[in-house]
This record gives sequence, C-alpha cells and structure tokens, in this order.
Amino acid sequence: IMHTSKNLNSSCIFICHCIISVQEITWYSWIKINTSGDSFIFSYATSGEANNILVFYSNKYKSLALNFDGKRNVFEIGMPANKWVFVAIVIGNDLSLYVDGVHQSSIPKSGKIRQDGCVVIGQDQDSKCGGFQLSGTFIGLIQNMNIYGYELSPEIIENLSQDARYQVPGNSPIIP
Repeated sequence: IMHTSKNLNSSCIFICHCIISVQEITWYSWIKINTSGDSFIFSYATSGEANNILVFYSNKYKSLALNFDGKRNVFEIGMPANKWVFVAIVIGNDLSLYVDGVHQSSIPKSGKIRQDGCVVIGQDQDSKCGGFQLSGTFIGLIQNMNIYGYELSPEIIENLSQDARYQVPGNSPIIP
C-alpha cells in the first residue's frame, strides 16, 4: 500500500522511460481517496506534453477525470471518500472507465500516447519527471496498481475487481 499526504516529500513513485510505442493502455488500482481537494493518482509526461495521461479526482466535479493528449475528460462518476474502490481506465479505441469492475462510461479517443515518457504515481507532473507542486499531490491510499500495454477485456477487469489473486492471461504488465 502506498500512503500519501499533502507533502512534496511524501510517497510518490517515479518510473522514467517506460511506455514505449504502445497505443493502448489499461491502468488499474485499488484506491482510497480523501476527497477534500483534487487528488492526482497517475501521471505520464513526455518532453512535449506535461500531461499526456493524467488520472485524478476532481474536487470541482466530484468525479474522476482523465487528461489525455492535452484534453480533459471528466467521467461524471462520484467517488466515495475514504472507501476502497477498484478503478480501471482503458485507453484503446475509446477512453473507458470501470469502477468496482463495472463499466461506467466511454468517450471517443482523440490523440495518441506519446513515446519516451515518465510515469509518476501520486503526483502531477508539470514537466517530464519534474515540475512538482504541493497542489498536485495525491491524498489517500493506492494498492495493487498495474499498467498493461494493451486493452484488458471487461471480463478480465471484472475478475480483477473481485479477486486480488486473479492472474491476467498473456503478457505481463509493463509496470507491475
């Protein structure tokens, strides 16, 4: 479990140069959010795009939001405060959100996943692997996070949400 707080010296994880030449991603994790403000869960930045992929809780909309290739997409799905929730975001032909294994919303994908970037968990990036601000941190807990370089099926996402020991068939995650 990764525990974070409103402190730039708190827990965040940097993984540089890891997403190379994929155009589909499935990101999932168990999260427990303190919904008192914006909370930045997952950030992928490249030299040319500070938030090529950004998953966060928007306090303004009281929902999960996804920035993808420079565009903000708000999934109007309320998130309970201080409760464990399984969240999956699939970027393929569409941008799709799953909560507790159930498909909640899809919107058309426009743009692309840029290459040679930096993944940071628990902090927004204003530049590749940097530009951190206190207002861009994650407040809460993150557990069992994985990223795959392809779309996981709705059935696999449902199984993952119900059984932490479920093994995804096929390729290993690009970030286990």
